[in-house]
Amino acid sequence: MENALSEKTYFKYRDEVVHLIESPELINHLEKRYECKAFQLNNKIYPVTVLWKNDNEYIHPDAILGQFDKSEPHPLEKSPLFEPEEYKNARSFIKEEFEKGPIKYEGIHYSMQGIDISTNPAKINGAYCLYYDNILTQYAMEWELKKALKNLKLNTIDLLFNPDILPLREALEEKIKNPIFNGKGRSAALSISTLLVFKKDDGKFWFILHKRSSEVGVSPKMQHVVPSGMFEAKDLTAQWSIETNIWRELLEELYNKKEFQGSGKQETQENIKYKKPIKLLREMIVEGSAELCVTGICSDLLSMRPEICTIIFVKDSSFASAKKMKTNWEIETDIYDKVAKPYDLINETIEDFSTKGNIAVTAPVCIQLGRNWIAQRHGIGSKKQ
Repeated sequence: MENALSEKTYFKYRDEVVHLIESPELINHLEKRYECKAFQLNNKIYPVTVLWKNDNEYIHPDAILGQFDKSEPHPLEKSPLFEPEEYKNARSFIKEEFEKGPIKYEGIHYSMQGIDISTNPAKINGAYCLYYDNILTQYAMEWELKKALKNLKLNTIDLLFNPDILPLREALEEKIKNPIFNGKGRSAALSISTLLVFKKDDGKFWFILHKRSSEVGVSPKMQHVVPSGMFEAKDLTAQWSIETNIWRELLEELYNKKEFQGSGKQETQENIKYKKPIKLLREMIVEGSAELCVTGICSDLLSMRPEICTIIFVKDSSFASAKKMKTNWEIETDIYDKVAKPYDLINETIEDFSTKGNIAVTAPVCIQLGRNWIAQRHGIGSKKQ
């Protein structure tokens, strides 16, 4: 049964290298499929689209949060691929596979119910969802694509429009006019990425980019910004807040604070704001020497995952020296100089990953939106490549 579930959930294709998965031909197909424009940087296009962006305004991330359905989350009972009994088995299979790593529980996450870009700032309406439902109904769409692409050639990409080639994706599209903006029909868990740019004692700015470890559940061994991760609710009493989630991820990933890395039990989050680097950052924000801002919302066209892009910009060097950074298990190295890079080399860094690949598809969006925001708001660096 395990082999059958690995095939039917598409889990067996998760780590397969399929070169067409980020090909211009596939991206063009996804643009047509969802009537959108793929993100482009340095003449390279990525299978992700920007839904809304903030070029230079100071907008608190929580300002984009709209209505929230507080109904208690329950596991989904079925999916387009599984009837109820099969779905239970599929959930058990995914649980077993994902809990082979350091995290031994299923997280509660915030899902996108809808995105309204007619307002400024845009608004995201949300609800609770469960992680393994997200894997089976959202992330699995990327693995489904990998399976289909294995048997296709460049000039046959549009065969993906044929019925029954992508049954999970097709079932969603039959119910939803445009799933980029509508999270119904799946467990549309949100994620958050943050470009952290800070000044050191030498007067220069640095930013953080890292390679994810092989133990993370999605995008293993891919480069990404820090902090980045799922928009998670530590318990049902937690505040729906992008800011709180960013502080928690920052403590987890960049300072290896184990008490914020999740236990599956209810955890008090109030003390996050009083931890040394966070308390200092919040004081700097009040004083005006640091800013926390939302820079955009994008959608990964491979998995249909919506992501919120943000920036932490710190002009005071006391932040860098306040507490030594030591990354956690989610990052391949805990050596500070390996994850912190000079901001004046950001062009070369972008050129490097544009050439070599091996970067999470939403990371270039977060980096470029943040870089443009810094250039337009603070006059640092070039606005565009």
